Amino acid sequence: MANKLDQSPTPESGNIVGMSTDSYHQPTAAMSEQSTETINNLEKETTPESSPKKDSGLGLPLLWLSMLLVFGGTATSAFLWLITMPPPVNCQNITPLSPDMERLHCAQQSAATRKLEKLLEGLNLVKDWPEENPLYSQAAQLRDQWSRSLLELAQQKMDAGDIKSAREIASKIPPNASVYKEGQAVVGVWQNDWERGETIYNKALQALKNQQWQQATAYAQELSRLRNEYWRQQRLTELIKQISAEKEGWRKLREARNLASYETPADLEEAIALIGKISPSTYVYATAKSEMTKWSRKLLAAAAKRLEEKDYEGAIAIAKKIPSESTLYPEAQDFIQLSTANMILPETAVSSMPFAVHIFALMEAQAAARKIEPNRPLYKEAQTKISDWQEQIKDFLQLQVASILANVGQGLTLQLAIDQAQQIGKNRPKRLHAQTLIAQWRKELAVAQDRPFIVSAQMLAAKETPEGLRSALAQARQVAPGRPLRLEAQTLIASWNKRVEILEDQPILDEAKSLAKQGELKKAILTAEKIKPNRALYAQAQQAIADWTYQIQVKEDRPILEEATKLAAQGRLFEAIQKASQIAYGRALYYEAQEGIARWSAERDAYLRAQEAAVARDTYSPPAYSPPQEAYAAPAEPYYPPQENYAAPAEPYYPPPQETYTAPAKPYYPPQETYTEPAEPYYPPQETYTAPAEPYYPPAEAPPARAEAPAPEPPPATEPPAAAEPLPIDGIE
Repeated sequence: MANKLDQSPTPESGNIVGMSTDSYHQPTAAMSEQSTETINNLEKETTPESSPKKDSGLGLPLLWLSMLLVFGGTATSAFLWLITMPPPVNCQNITPLSPDMERLHCAQQSAATRKLEKLLEGLNLVKDWPEENPLYSQAAQLRDQWSRSLLELAQQKMDAGDIKSAREIASKIPPNASVYKEGQAVVGVWQNDWERGETIYNKALQALKNQQWQQATAYAQELSRLRNEYWRQQRLTELIKQISAEKEGWRKLREARNLASYETPADLEEAIALIGKISPSTYVYATAKSEMTKWSRKLLAAAAKRLEEKDYEGAIAIAKKIPSESTLYPEAQDFIQLSTANMILPETAVSSMPFAVHIFALMEAQAAARKIEPNRPLYKEAQTKISDWQEQIKDFLQLQVASILANVGQGLTLQLAIDQAQQIGKNRPKRLHAQTLIAQWRKELAVAQDRPFIVSAQMLAAKETPEGLRSALAQARQVAPGRPLRLEAQTLIASWNKRVEILEDQPILDEAKSLAKQGELKKAILTAEKIKPNRALYAQAQQAIADWTYQIQVKEDRPILEEATKLAAQGRLFEAIQKASQIAYGRALYYEAQEGIARWSAERDAYLRAQEAAVARDTYSPPAYSPPQEAYAAPAEPYYPPQENYAAPAEPYYPPPQETYTAPAKPYYPPQETYTEPAEPYYPPQETYTAPAEPYYPPAEAPPARAEAPAPEPPPATEPPAAAEPLPIDGIE
């Protein structure tokens, strides 16, 4: 029963319709027949003829128990069969013997990929199904759908220019498909368009061969009017490019012929290069190719002439102008190889190249020269070069042995390398090369000999003691002048000398700093002065001395400056100035004292000026000033000339300065009395400017540079107003 259940068909929801349900009732009928047969057998076994009377008590319960077990097992099996889902269709194991429903389902899944082979498989499956088939309606629908997909694939092939494949695909559409007639009509249109496109395209190509550009363009326009996408787009684009390439190719050929007419190597090279830009797919390329061969032959002739003149580089340069597209390119390469064989000696003279490279290059040159046949003009010269290169190979082999010894880096091996290289005599071809290596190895030998002194000195200096450093200096001085390590040794000597001086002078400087911390500044200075010039700590000691000297001067001069400040506070300005002048130039508080002197001088001058004004007011009488205009004109002259100077530019060109000037100038002219009395309040800015008067600087030894600017000579009493008057005009002194 289990096997029958496993082999039952599996319905698919949604994709397969019309499935028969007779197979679902077969297991139930079989089980019913089996149950009936079992009951009949049990009834026969329980008849009185076949059972003894002594067993009639147990027979009936056994009968009912057996019937209960049989019916229970049957019901259980039927229930399990009903609740078990049928297995899904496995399209990988489908066979021609599988049900149509499963085959159609798998064909539909495969055709969904829209691949050609899958579509054909589906069509081959359903194209011959009869109408009596329960799945015919669904198969017909899928057949039309797949046929439409085939026609679309054929159209894609046609658009790509593959008419053969397009016709072949379209022929696979079944005659009973709904798109069959449409497909046949489309194939006919394709064939007509294809034949017409081929005809027009071939005519256009023939016109291009004859350089009939206008005719070719007309054919291109005819192609653009075709219905076929392939001819109207792809082949038309190719034709237009072909026309453009042909025109450009002929233009370059004419230009190249014009250049080649000069027959110089440079012009021939340019002409050949111009020919090389012509596309090989053009018809003009064949003509250009023959011209390239002719011009390449002329270049080889010019290179041969340079070779006769022993201008090997020039000959090779000309031969290299022949491009790989030329038919004479192999011959040009042979010429270059032979020319290189003649110039290989200067190339192998480079000493930086490994000896193996030298030897290989010489052997290659010999091989190239041996290719020259005896009937060639350069045969004798080639044989001479071969012999000379053989001697060079011998020298290089000897230098190779010497180089191997020198690479060990030991003193003994370096000396052996030098002896080996010295065996190359004066008349040998690699004599100069050998002497260069000998000089290099002698330098390396000197380094190997002096390096122990440097290493020993560094080990001694690592102790950081005066004795160790002095011993290190003695070791480093054993490197004699002219030796390779002399500069390194001198650098170490300078460094260690400085270190020795530091170790010797550091205790002195530390002692001086200790005295300075204790307040013994003068003793600290005397102690620090023990460090002599050109010593390592001399600059540091001098800086400390300068700091301590500054502290001493501040300590000495501060009471003087404080006393002067007290005198100035008491109004005794002259005495304060005299006291502050005791601080000489170069002292720590000199500039501070000068600032105080300048401030007190300004205060004193202001006081004196105020007293003079008070005396003038006391002696002033109004009638004395009103009648005589001369008394007023005398002090007024310093004010009027500046006014006249500024009045001249006070024309319409300078209205703003004129307005700012006239506004404050009005109060000074009309009122005679108001001019003399309030004149003093306008002088304070000028008083601060003339404060540093000259009579107070003689006590100083030398006036400082910055005190010169604010210390002009004292002006007359009547001049400050004249100097201060123009300021309101432009604000510039």
